[in-house]
Amino acid sequence: MKRYVPLAACGILLSAGCASDGRAKLLEEAYRTGKGTPAQFATDKIIRDRETGRAIRSWLGTDIPRIPEAEAERSVKALLSDIRSGLNWRLKPPRYNLPRISAGEWTHALKFDRAFPLGQTAGAGGTRWFLGWTPETLEVRVECVDPAPVSSRKQLWEGDCIELFLWPDIPLMLYAEYLVTPHGGKRSIYHLRTEEGIVHYGIDRRGPEFTAAAGLTPDGYFVTCSIPWNKLAGLWEKREAVPGNRVRLALVRCDWNGESGSPPVKTSPYPLLYDGHNLYGYAEFILTR
Repeated sequence: MKRYVPLAACGILLSAGCASDGRAKLLEEAYRTGKGTPAQFATDKIIRDRETGRAIRSWLGTDIPRIPEAEAERSVKALLSDIRSGLNWRLKPPRYNLPRISAGEWTHALKFDRAFPLGQTAGAGGTRWFLGWTPETLEVRVECVDPAPVSSRKQLWEGDCIELFLWPDIPLMLYAEYLVTPHGGKRSIYHLRTEEGIVHYGIDRRGPEFTAAAGLTPDGYFVTCSIPWNKLAGLWEKREAVPGNRVRLALVRCDWNGESGSPPVKTSPYPLLYDGHNLYGYAEFILTR
């Protein structure tokens, strides 16, 4: 049985007065309660995430404040809200049959026509997803309603884009992120999550090879991705896919409205808690004939 690590042992709670004692106990309880629940991705941030740790130390007054008090408080309150969402989450990750198709042919693909804001269970239209597989590739097409797609800023994810997170093997928590923009930008990145809850973002910024296309439509844009199985690390490496293989995916659309400082609206074709870095929220896809 894994034991949770008290905040004091991790340098989060170094010394505190009465007010900070109450705050520290609140975080201790949240961390302990989150273990083994859908909230664990959020509660692990209390100790495992560098930026969250800085905000917490400023909030507790246990470190020379490097973050303004009001900003630190907003960050911690947002984290506690995320934790409550995870503790209240009752849905299990979904499972779907993924049909075999011909590359570029979507008639028999698995189709989604709903967009669920991340962390919510009520969806609406505006995004259509098509998924299928061939022995060589995972095939994905996304059609988005958007009158004015926002171009990427410094990074592809700072503008309208489609994100696909693919976790090829359960024992190895190495997963790939694929990004494609409405204007044809593309990138893949490998990330790693450890059993201790630490997420190493961008351990390999080149990522696995894939091909993509994009274009504008009268009411928005589309993107397509073709992801070779044999370019993935782990058990998929150097082999074709066959019926019965399983792959876990998180599918996310990032919709920016162009306002400076305004965060994007992120949606998924099925209810997804937190985001694509939360491995325990991934849907399972079973390759069928």
